[in-house]
Amino acid sequence: MTPAVKHQCQPLPKVKQFSKFVFIGDSQLVHSPIPLEKDRRGKVLNQMNLGDILKIVRIDAEESIVRQLADLQFKSGKIVRIVDKTVRNSAIVDLDGNLIGICSNIASTIVVTSISSVKS
Repeated sequence: MTPAVKHQCQPLPKVKQFSKFVFIGDSQLVHSPIPLEKDRRGKVLNQMNLGDILKIVRIDAEESIVRQLADLQFKSGKIVRIVDKTVRNSAIVDLDGNLIGICSNIASTIVVTSISSVKS
């Protein structure tokens, strides 16, 4: 017999609660990165830093990826904040209280401008 533990979970102070998390990735996506010095598109999402607040300028991905992101309200003109990054440059962003994880190949197609950046 397993004893029942009566414990009420208390929300931690200063911890933001997100309503959902979605990861967008495409293992079939073939990407040939453009060298940064020749890239005239501007900064892309996976070049930005943890904590940066960004405005999405455009998404230069395949139409199916653009539609999938748009279904999550991730589109031109929206403001996002980078809440985490992986060693392979995938990014997790906060968009209106929802977390969206984006693989590095797709993140490299999302052109952004910096609204506010966190200095290391």
